[in-house]
Amino acid sequence: MAGTSHPSSLTALRSEDAGRDIADAARVLIVDDSVVARPVIARLIDTSDRFSVVGAVGNVAGALTVLECAEVDFILLDIEMPGIDGLTALPELIAAGQGAKVMIVSSSADEGGATAVRALALGVADTLTQPSTSALSTRFGSALVSKLDMLREYQGPMPPESVSR
Repeated sequence: MAGTSHPSSLTALRSEDAGRDIADAARVLIVDDSVVARPVIARLIDTSDRFSVVGAVGNVAGALTVLECAEVDFILLDIEMPGIDGLTALPELIAAGQGAKVMIVSSSADEGGATAVRALALGVADTLTQPSTSALSTRFGSALVSKLDMLREYQGPMPPESVSR
């Protein structure tokens, strides 16, 4: 499956950001089919010195390609994507992520909704409802970084009651 991705679908993997030491930053992979949402989410995450976006791809095949050559600590996964959707690909992404925590960031993952509950049952660490592209803002970015911070601090497997609020 990973062989079906084209290099042009990948955002270049970054080893350093402009003058910023990212050696201790948690590495994040964004998997979202929206060409607008990917860079916006990346910028929101990159405002924190605790996280570094190492890749942003538009589909599962691209994610698997990145995971073959880069270690990541977090995978931010959209659910509704062309081809293989995020929930269907979840077991393969969890395996390829080799311990990376997966967070669903999707407009279809309303807190407490059936999709979010199913994602949690399949092994994601947390979910966050992604607003419409025009509403991606600093407030959403703060919520996203806050959830990543919580997951970074928690070293064990995520018990369902701690994430399903």
